[in-house]
Amino acid sequence: MDRPVNTSMPVPYHRGMKTAKSTKSIRMAAPEDGVAAVDRALRVLDAFDPEAKALGLTALAERAGLSKSTVLRLACSLMQRGYVRALPDGRYQLGPAVLRLAAVYQKMVQPEDVIRPMLETLVAESGESASFNVREGDVYVCLYRVDSKHALRDHIRPGQCFPLDRGATALVLRAGSGETGREYDDARARVTVVRHGELFEEMSGIAVPVFGMNQALAGAILLSGPTSRFTARAVARMESLLREAGATLTTHLGGSPLPFQLRQQDKKRRRA
Repeated sequence: MDRPVNTSMPVPYHRGMKTAKSTKSIRMAAPEDGVAAVDRALRVLDAFDPEAKALGLTALAERAGLSKSTVLRLACSLMQRGYVRALPDGRYQLGPAVLRLAAVYQKMVQPEDVIRPMLETLVAESGESASFNVREGDVYVCLYRVDSKHALRDHIRPGQCFPLDRGATALVLRAGSGETGREYDDARARVTVVRHGELFEEMSGIAVPVFGMNQALAGAILLSGPTSRFTARAVARMESLLREAGATLTTHLGGSPLPFQLRQQDKKRRRA
């Protein structure tokens, strides 16, 4: 009769046995498969958006970039946990479990918790002052501000109000509020807006919108400073930083970063 193997004792190596290197991939196979399954399930959830009230299996598979059989299998698991629900006509919607998570997220994360660190990062990377502004009727208000380390800079304080008829921030906020006209259409298409000397003489600003739940306008981020430092090269870099910051804050506040991603892709196509 074979003796049971004592796993606490070292087993001598002999021909035919797998080495530790060859068995490592076998041991890792299960976790990797698990991570891949989670990734695919999240891709299914990410396929939903406010514009489509429900999605059929084919549309869901196309948006998630997965086969219909895979989506069907994942949908069954997600339905069991309440993250997806099936309609009588065979289409799918997000389930109530998503709403619960959204409520938890909104309670845990306050806007300032994500906005102020982003402004600090922008100042460190751009060298210019950064602020977050919101529209209040016919003016806009600076909510948060982080100053640059330069002695020569603009001086804006949180709580300060500005008119909506001039400057990069004003144009971004009016465009994000849905105002019509070619100027606003161009601002929405470009995502970032650059203006020189409109709000203060010899000062420039670059602004980008930030969206929240249901893609409602949450506010605008502004990088501002002396026009002498806003060279073409510096402006291009700051626009890129602002697009990334806008997309990140929009995601944190429950919006979709798609407008920023589309603009970034358009810029890459033009360079190619």
